[in-house]
Amino acid sequence: MMKLKTNLVSGIFAICLGTVLLLIVPFQIQKELFLVQGQISADFIPRVISVLMIILGSLLLIQSLVLKQEKIVCIEIGAFKRGLVFLGLLVAYAILFSLIGFVIPSVLFVISLLLFQKCRNRLYWIICVLFPVVIYILFNYVFSVKLPLL
Repeated sequence: MMKLKTNLVSGIFAICLGTVLLLIVPFQIQKELFLVQGQISADFIPRVISVLMIILGSLLLIQSLVLKQEKIVCIEIGAFKRGLVFLGLLVAYAILFSLIGFVIPSVLFVISLLLFQKCRNRLYWIICVLFPVVIYILFNYVFSVKLPLL
């Protein structure tokens, strides 16, 4: 069993994630060269969310350390390990997505999740394997938003 202080851990996580997002947004979203006065750029919402995460994470830290308002939860080591495995699968998906596109990594990701959960229902397998293909077709041909195939 592992004991965690919820406000403290959540506050630290929110501050770290908000800071990382704030630092990588300029490299991920290109700004328009010519914006009409009063028009917001594409990086506005991600920056606002990042700043809000930092502010709210700081409030959680204050609530935990100064006001001593804390809830302690016990987490089983097995559940923690399963969470880490899921996080690893998510990171692998993100890496594969950037290397080989949308469809193949998405299918591999849902298959790995079904295997990880020891799912035996064939209908779930069919739906989960077809879903990325349907999403790809929907975005590319209906919404005209090109997702990388390969």
